[in-house]
Order: sequence, then C-alpha cells, then structure tokens
Amino acid sequence: MESARKEINSAKRGSGSNREDLTKLAYQVVPSKEEDIIWASDLITRVYDGNDVIPVELMLDWYRANPDGFYVIKDGDGTRVGNLDLLTFRPDTFQQFFKGEILEKDTSGACLYGAREKSLVRDVYIASLVVPSNNDDQDLTNFGALLAVFKKIPHCIRKMCDEGAVQRGEVNVYALSANAAITKLMVVCPMFCTSDELV
Repeated sequence: MESARKEINSAKRGSGSNREDLTKLAYQVVPSKEEDIIWASDLITRVYDGNDVIPVELMLDWYRANPDGFYVIKDGDGTRVGNLDLLTFRPDTFQQFFKGEILEKDTSGACLYGAREKSLVRDVYIASLVVPSNNDDQDLTNFGALLAVFKKIPHCIRKMCDEGAVQRGEVNVYALSANAAITKLMVVCPMFCTSDELV
C-alpha cells in the first residue's frame, strides 16, 4: 500500500511525464475477452510456478463455461496489468477441491455453473488475482491496481450470483493466496468477502 502512495504522490508533485504517470494509475477492472485469457495465462506462467500454473486450455475452458467470472485489469492508458478469475464450482467439485482431493487443474468447464445458472451458485472461488509490480523495487504487487480490484470484487461476485441468495447471506467467497502482500491486504480489507458488501 505504501508503494501505491509513493507512486501517486510522486506523480502529483511532478509535471509533464509525471502527470501522465498519474493518469496511468486510473486502473479499471473490465470483463475479459478470449485474447485476455491467453494474455493472462502468459502472465500467470511468469508469476507462479508448480501446481499454481493453470494451462491456457483449461483457463479457456473455464472462461467458455462462465465468462462472467473473468476480468482483466488495465491502467489509464488501457495497458493490461493484471487479471482476476472467479470460479463458480458445482458442489461436488467444490467439496473435493476444499478437502484437497483435487487441484484446480484437475477440474474443467463442466465443473462450473454457467452464466445462466446464477440461482444455483453458493460458492465463489477467487482462483487468480495477479497484479505484479511495474516498478523496480522489491514490492511484487501493484497496490494501486490491487485496490481497484478489491473495490470492484463485490460487483463482480454479485454479477455471478442470484441477488436474493446474496442478500440472505447464502453466497460464500473463498481464496487461497500465494502472495503474502495480498494476504495482508485481504486482512486489512476483509469486507470484500462478506455478504453485506455484495448487496
């Protein structure tokens, strides 16, 4: 979060190119297209390793099953800087995943509720939230972009679920973080996981 403040304050103090930098900090979270999924797959390959790397074919299968859960994060110039993937696992698949019997990459698009099955969704899993730093310091997370995502997540989740179920507190949101910085921010901003924030 401190690095985001430094970027903003530096841009505010300057002129010319620095003011252009401030414009770039106006992050947007927009629905993904298929080409964004392919781009995100390459990003994930560069950021994650081992079992956390999801093959592009599987990401596309998920996307085609329910495109409402996939977003790309762009800066003020429209440059892609990160991605957000939300999965609506069906109950059997979710229980297997939750118990550790299967991994994300053991699933398929058929394991997800589709966009027309909103009334059945009770569990939303944040499969991927990647916003790598765009500077040279030791901070691996672009906090400006991350905060924009956290502000948008309740809307993204609400779009995937039945409004009545959300209001009744019947929709649960889950995430497993591979990034300590994101985990800290999730603790600082826990409200995005609560049903009150989804209505």
